[in-house]
Amino acid sequence: MLRKKFHIPIGILIFVICAIGFLSLRCDVPEKPIQIDKPPLTETAETETAETGHVHEDGTWHAQPHTAGESRTTYAQLIREKEQLKAAIEINTEILKQLREKYQNLLGRYEQLREQRDTPDLSDALLSDDFVSEKAPAEDVPVSPFGFGTYPEVPSDYFGVPIWMQDREHISHLPDSAQREIELIDRVLVKLWQQDDRSIVGGSTYRGKVYPHYENTAYIRWSESVADDATIHPYISSVKGAYNAPTAEEIEAGDIPPGFKLVDLEDAGIDPYIFLDLQK
Repeated sequence: MLRKKFHIPIGILIFVICAIGFLSLRCDVPEKPIQIDKPPLTETAETETAETGHVHEDGTWHAQPHTAGESRTTYAQLIREKEQLKAAIEINTEILKQLREKYQNLLGRYEQLREQRDTPDLSDALLSDDFVSEKAPAEDVPVSPFGFGTYPEVPSDYFGVPIWMQDREHISHLPDSAQREIELIDRVLVKLWQQDDRSIVGGSTYRGKVYPHYENTAYIRWSESVADDATIHPYISSVKGAYNAPTAEEIEAGDIPPGFKLVDLEDAGIDPYIFLDLQK
């Protein structure tokens, strides 16, 4: 009877004790969040293969695998390389501009040389001091073969030997056009000598004019070149004169002998047909 009466309360008591024990266990959430540390990244943290290259974390594609000790190009390095490349481009652009200007100058000089080639100026070589001072046997040729009439009388103290008084073997290799031009120069120089112009040392021609040579005078011809910015640059394209005449480069550099005169080629020269009263 007693046993049956306390059967249910004893069961309830056991259930309560078990519940209190279960609830006494720790079930609170830790104050700090759970943290899982990743393994440290290598110096070149990217996906890399030998065949396809790799992509850096910042999205940069690298076609080749990194070698030992190679560091990743930073953004600051790229900026520096960009500025260096920009500076190099500016320098090369300036050099290219200078080369174009020099090319224009050379092109202008080439045109002048081609013009002189089309109209040969043989008198500079043929009537130099060494050539005209060499005494050659005189030959009696009373009349010019080029229609200039009889030859003028040559003063005994004349500085050179006119072409009509030289040995024909010395000039037979020259074409008729050159011999004709030289005869005009000699006729002009002889007449100047007869007019007491005794400082002549030679002569040359340019575009039909005769230019007497003096030891203190040079005839210069100016030309112009146009730069890319349409700026016009004058330069000396040719120089005529005696053996001691300065070159175009020396004149432009200011290296001119004391007492030397520079005469514009276009403003000087003698028309031989007018000066000698000849018919063309």
